[in-house]
Parts: sequence; structure tokens; C-alpha cells
Amino acid sequence: MMAKGSRSSRKQLIIITTDHWTRTWFMKCLFPYSTRYNHLKEEDIVWVNIDGNRSFDENLKTLVDVLRFWGEDAQCHACSDPPMLYYSAAVEVLKDEINLTGANFLCNFLASNKLAARRNIKGFDGVKSEVVRSEDECIPDLTIDGFFKPIAGCGSKGVMKTKTGQKIENPLKGTLVDLAGASDAPKMLELASAYEELRPYLDNKLVGIVEEYMDPAKINVVAFDGFVFDKEVYHFAVLDNIYLEEKPEVLEYCIIPSSFVKKGSREEANGWKLFDTIANDLISRGLDNQFLCLEAFVLPDGRVEALELNCRTDCNPNAAYSVLFGPDGNDVFSAALDLVARRKPPLTPHSPFASGATAYTPPDTKGRYGVCAY
Repeated sequence: MMAKGSRSSRKQLIIITTDHWTRTWFMKCLFPYSTRYNHLKEEDIVWVNIDGNRSFDENLKTLVDVLRFWGEDAQCHACSDPPMLYYSAAVEVLKDEINLTGANFLCNFLASNKLAARRNIKGFDGVKSEVVRSEDECIPDLTIDGFFKPIAGCGSKGVMKTKTGQKIENPLKGTLVDLAGASDAPKMLELASAYEELRPYLDNKLVGIVEEYMDPAKINVVAFDGFVFDKEVYHFAVLDNIYLEEKPEVLEYCIIPSSFVKKGSREEANGWKLFDTIANDLISRGLDNQFLCLEAFVLPDGRVEALELNCRTDCNPNAAYSVLFGPDGNDVFSAALDLVARRKPPLTPHSPFASGATAYTPPDTKGRYGVCAY
């Protein structure tokens, strides 16, 4: 799936696609609204598809071969968690050959494994939690109400609220975690086992985590989106994540900018402080030139606690942002592509910060932009 022709000295955009994030989606919904990349035609891009009929290692080899061909001219975009899993692994495989950017294997593994994040990432320990093992008969009692969910590879099976004082059977008893979502991923295990802090989380009997329960009637779930460029943290936007009442693990829609967290509020200050703590901890491990999405609980007393973290090369709702921000000469999709080319996205006159540190047009509450994305 490599573009025709020989290797050149210019940056070559490489897009990782899946059966969900397709070429058509990129060419119809993103590139036409990109203010700096809308000139690109489909044939100008190197497309690497993650084929669900192939093993993890086979798909990884295809991506590694493409990145090795283009070397440091590679400008690789991974728009969601599955592509980032492959890109971060490819960057790790090639780290002694090519200085690629926009993904870090250690950081991505820590962020995507709920238990590893709680135990290792600074700022993630504010919520009480305990691990659930495959051999456990019952879910551990936190002495407060809890919320049980799989650690990785088990989907949403068994997601439930747990009442303190009650004996609740482990819904994943006898289950083994399939690391990376594929039993044919020996390379993933090899890469992860090279890091001492990851080895405890390679135990396939670590199947779930029970965390302090947050009552939906009393809290809001909000995402703080920002990015890292050249090891510096930049804030982008705060958005509401609204989940289905009957299925609290299913995201229904987002509201941008947040209707819960107001500009200048203590909640906003606490959220960005937590975001900075987490981002800087990951930067110390090698994260750079990519977006981060911190999903967090916002409590009535102003407390903000980490829920989940996504490390990827773009912003969570990039399609909606691309449409909305295009007219002002900036858009988040273009910013994401700039980052993986090691270019700082251009400043905008609409930046609300006097320092000029921002590199995008963030949504605000003054009516300039706003979107409800389903």
C-alpha cells in the first residue's frame, strides 16, 4: 500500500486506516475542511490499512516496512486507539533506526491499561481502586460503593455498579486478558516486557478493576483535550461526554464547549492542573508531538479526578472541529498533522492567551463556536 515512486526528501503523509476509519472518511470528512492539507489528493497519501483478517504482528510488519522506507520523512497519523496501538509499537520497533514522533509505546500502554494508569501515572491515583484477578470468586469490596470494568481486551463485559457490603460474583472469573485484542501478538508482549514498570501488567489473569463509584446524579464527565509540542503542554478545549443512562459505558454524544465547566471556574482550573500533571509525567517518559484526551469526573465540591486517558495523534472529536474551525484559518485536524511533522501549528489571532502560546482557535462560550456531536 505504498505510494508509487521513489523516496523523496519531503515529508510524506502516512494515514493508518481501519474498517471503521476508512479512506473515504478521511477524504470526504476531514481533508476537504483542512486549512493546510486540503490540497492533498488520495494518491498523494500513503495508506496503511489495519486488516482485521491478519494477525497483529502481520499488520505491524506492514506498517514498520512503510515507516522504514520513508524514514524520518514519515509523517504518520493515527486517528484513534487501534491505529495508535500499531503506530506506537512501530515507533518502538524502529526507535534505534529512525527518530519518529507522535507516539510513544510506554505512554500509550500505560494510558490504555486502566490498572497501569491508576498505579503508575502521576495524578491518576485520586480515585480509590482495586484489581480483579481471573481466579477471584468475588469482586473486592472497597468499603465504599464501586464501579467494576474490565482492564483491557474484555470489552464492556460485566460493567456494573458494586455495593459495599455485598458479595458480588466476579463476571470475568476464568477469563484471560488477550493483550492488544489479539492472541497472535507476541511482538506486543516482547516490546512491553522490555519495560520494568509494564511487566506486572502483562499477567493475563489481571482482568478487571473496581473503582470508587461516582454517582451520575452528582457528578459530570468532562474531557480536557490538549496537545504536547516539543515537550510543552498546550490546552485546547473542554467538552462534555454524555453517556447513555441505561448503558453508562456507552458514549452517546459530546457537547463542545463544555456546558458543565465554565471558563474561569475552579473546576476548569483544577481540570487543567490535573491535565498538566498527567501530561508532564508522560513527557518525562518520552511522549511528544501529539494530542491527549483526559476524561475526568467533575464533583460538586470542585474536585476533578481522572477517569481515562487517550494518547493519540489527534483530538477526540476532530471531524466536527475541522468543519467548525476551517473558516478562521485553523482546524484541529491540520494541527494534528503539523504535530507529527514536528511543526508547531500556526498561531491564530483568536487565541485567548496574551502570551500567544496557543496554536489553534479553541471553542468558547461567547457563541463563536459550539457543537453537539453524536
